[in-house]
Amino acid sequence: MTFGSPSEVTVRALAADGTVLAEPEHDLVWTRVGGTEQCGGPVTTAPIQLSVP
Repeated sequence: MTFGSPSEVTVRALAADGTVLAEPEHDLVWTRVGGTEQCGGPVTTAPIQLSVP
């Protein structure tokens, strides 16, 4: 994990009136996509899908 890259995130979907429609937590697994192991580089994680009823 890279400094500043969270290990989990909560995504919230709100209705126009502010009602919470969905609020799932997701674990994030980061993968380096550039740079080097020694110096680091950009990282990415899988997309998050949010299902709203």
